[in-house]
Amino acid sequence: MITENRFVTVDTALLRMTATTGPMPLATYALDLFGDVKTLDVNEVDYMHNRLVFTCSIRGHSGGAEFVLSGDDTMAGKIQFDNQS
Repeated sequence: MITENRFVTVDTALLRMTATTGPMPLATYALDLFGDVKTLDVNEVDYMHNRLVFTCSIRGHSGGAEFVLSGDDTMAGKIQFDNQS
């Protein structure tokens, strides 16, 4: 069940600088969900069909996040934690 659907602002230039290999997490970012700040750990970055695919976990919560960043800096994704989407 989708509990919320919102548009958010993402710093795509910062995401493009995320390492694709190395110690885990590959990067750590602040995830501001409209005043409720979570710590987002990037666990995997894949390059697929000319897009960057990010697989992330949210520290201290079950679930995680997946984002797809295209070459023209458009982005789509899903954040799901603690049984909420």
